[in-house]
Amino acid sequence: MTKEQYQEYLKSEEWKEKANVIRRLKYNHPKCELCGKGETQLDVHHISYENVLHEFPHELVALCHDCHMKVHENGLKIKIIQSDSHLYYYHMLYQFLSGGYDRAYAIQRANEEVEEAGMNMDNRIKTIGEIMNKIEKDKLENPGYVIIYR
Repeated sequence: MTKEQYQEYLKSEEWKEKANVIRRLKYNHPKCELCGKGETQLDVHHISYENVLHEFPHELVALCHDCHMKVHENGLKIKIIQSDSHLYYYHMLYQFLSGGYDRAYAIQRANEEVEEAGMNMDNRIKTIGEIMNKIEKDKLENPGYVIIYR
């Protein structure tokens, strides 16, 4: 597929329908899957171009425009790690901690995000250290990738 054909595909009704499904799949309220920022309009990014025209949902991510531009401008690769609610909690907590928020606020916001996503968190994470260790381990095992937990 040429670059021109790909650009035409991105303008098609077929792509618009797929992108809207991806935007609605994850959350009741649209959020960027990298930074967690709530957005009214999200871009849908191809993690892989292997199945363009016949994409699978796991090959697409919803990103705010800023993160989408960073991914393209910096040539970032995204790795999706399928997870349970605990890893989703890790991801949300990590986003808030790396965003400069203090621990108490980060934990509160991560809890709110998990509840909003309708996930069962009866067995809450034990310590922030364990969360950070898991995230660091995943980063080491996937060098060169930005990791998204789903």
